[in-house]
Amino acid sequence: MLPLPAHTTADPNEGFTDLGFRDFIQASRRVSRCKLAHIETNPYVTELLNRGVEFVTETNKTFNSVLEASVIHTGNIGSMLMDEVAHVNEHIDGRREEIESLEEWKGTAQDVLHGHEDSIVRQSAEIDLLKGELVTLKDLIRGLVSQTGRLEDDKVRLTHHVLELTGEVSLSGLWACLLFGGR
Repeated sequence: MLPLPAHTTADPNEGFTDLGFRDFIQASRRVSRCKLAHIETNPYVTELLNRGVEFVTETNKTFNSVLEASVIHTGNIGSMLMDEVAHVNEHIDGRREEIESLEEWKGTAQDVLHGHEDSIVRQSAEIDLLKGELVTLKDLIRGLVSQTGRLEDDKVRLTHHVLELTGEVSLSGLWACLLFGGR
């Protein structure tokens, strides 16, 4: 990044004036006291750093080209550093959004899981109840099968008894016909 030429002046509508060497030294002392994590870029600071530092000689000081080059180089490095910090902060913000999205998804998944766990507990209780009913129904079926067997035995006995009675009635009817003459 190259600094703006020395003849560029600030627009008064931008809200700041041109920076001189002494302004940069004072600003750098203040900035160096801040922690890098707390440095945030805003349009004003970005424009200041993009503008670079303009070397203005004072009347009682002599011009030093090495000092001017080092100040310009330092300004460029500061501008690149601020751009990199802004890029890292944007990257961190993106990751935070992803983390928040994953946390929301995790919460939703846990809610669904708890709902399924509740459903499983409820269904397990219903299965236990159905098992009890199944045992009761099996006992009832065994009782009905046993009773059906007894009823079939009774039916066979009664059928046999009816046949015996029918046979006796037939024989007595035959005797009656023979004795009383055909009726």
